[in-house]
Amino acid sequence: MKKLLSLTCLIMMSLCLVACTKQAMSSKKIKDKNSKEKVITVATYSKPTSTFLDLLKDNVKEKGHTLQVVMVSDYIQANIALENKEHDANLLQHEFFMSIFNKENDGHLVSITPIYHSLAGFYGQHLKNIAELKDGAKVAIPSDPANMTRALLLLQEKKLITLKNTSKKTKAIEDIITNPKKLRIEPVALLNLNQAYFEYDLVFNFPGYVTKINLVPKRDRLLYEKKPDIRFAGALVAREDNKNSDKIKVLKEVLTSKEIRHYITKEIPSEAAVAF
Repeated sequence: MKKLLSLTCLIMMSLCLVACTKQAMSSKKIKDKNSKEKVITVATYSKPTSTFLDLLKDNVKEKGHTLQVVMVSDYIQANIALENKEHDANLLQHEFFMSIFNKENDGHLVSITPIYHSLAGFYGQHLKNIAELKDGAKVAIPSDPANMTRALLLLQEKKLITLKNTSKKTKAIEDIITNPKKLRIEPVALLNLNQAYFEYDLVFNFPGYVTKINLVPKRDRLLYEKKPDIRFAGALVAREDNKNSDKIKVLKEVLTSKEIRHYITKEIPSEAAVAF
């Protein structure tokens, strides 16, 4: 009888232990899920966007979330990661670039809101002004369709080339119909433009990149965009399936705050960026 009672107690204790373990595991899963749901992951490439995000970590925390900034080294891979739900959003591109990515990769990315416009331009290591650009000079422009368009339009605006008048949104080197200086215009990968500065006579580049090779836009640029174009404004980008989520609403609110507008207006030289 005593043996039977002991065995019964042992079985009851085992069942209780199993139940408690399952409850603890279930509670941990719920806690982990809730914790994950409160973390907002945003991918970015360099300053000033990484600075924007760092400035806003406390603001995001006040709204009940934790902001996790992921630094990336490739724009396309960053968009693929966003498409695959590895990130909640990214802040590293303009809507024009994003739309071409969607078209070429069957993507579902959406621009939530423009944040700022980075005023790009052309730089030349051995030139003091654009008048010194020689016939037959080598010119590097971005190889991706969106930023190639941007560079070619700037060259046309400064009357160095003329482009075909077509209905296409993008422009390519093949669209050049006049080139008085016989410039040798070549495509270069976006993230190789800094190296191209030392290899070409004239290079299209962005303020956030050129500072890494000790250039100052106001001092060193030869041609530059004077007016912001919303198509090329750096934007907060998310996906169709999460564009209306609480996380994206929080990001949009803090990134369009007076604090960020003040930073762009007061802390970034006016020749480098314009707030939207």
